[in-house]
Amino acid sequence: MAQVNIRIDDTIKEQAESLFNTVGLTMSAAITLFLHQAILQKGIPFKITAQEDPLYNPVNIARIKESIEQYKQGMFAAKTMEELEKMADE
Repeated sequence: MAQVNIRIDDTIKEQAESLFNTVGLTMSAAITLFLHQAILQKGIPFKITAQEDPLYNPVNIARIKESIEQYKQGMFAAKTMEELEKMADE
């Protein structure tokens, strides 16, 4: 049996151990499971993404720019919080 040594942040290790214990796995068993799946799938066994904040999608960015232009042209309505709350109640 081979031994593999890794260095990992203490907090990540603790959180991972807690998670794995919940499902009845040791850290070693979880890593072995990961490696088996990587071999079977011939790659990382899950999708790796760089998720973006959905607020900053092209449609929202265009709307924000449009709103800024309208504001610069004085095309906006100013309401107090009280007025907004009254509108929400209607």
